[in-house]
Amino acid sequence: MKLIKNKTGLTLIELIISIAMIGIIFIVLITILTSGYVQILDMGKRTDAKTLAQETIEQITNNSTTISGTLVSESDLLNGAIGSVRYHIDSNKILTVVVRYGPSDKYVEIKTVAP
Repeated sequence: MKLIKNKTGLTLIELIISIAMIGIIFIVLITILTSGYVQILDMGKRTDAKTLAQETIEQITNNSTTISGTLVSESDLLNGAIGSVRYHIDSNKILTVVVRYGPSDKYVEIKTVAP
């Protein structure tokens, strides 16, 4: 019987280890991409909330007839991203606008001097 001295190819153990390493790298990449996508969506909602707060300040400044109140947004406003808009003018003439967004208790608060 002839012995083969020139061995080429991979053993089963080498193949299993390489597949496991590729799987681990793939899982890490998917996790990073998923968390990045969630953060991008959250920042988009935050930007929409800031824009709505600035628009509310402009409306209050232009009308300047109300002192405080609550604006409850429509259910389809900004794809349901905005929960409520509240504003208040305190005794020091500081206008505070708070916009709640997202499923949790996240909010944007902007303060300015009232007219």
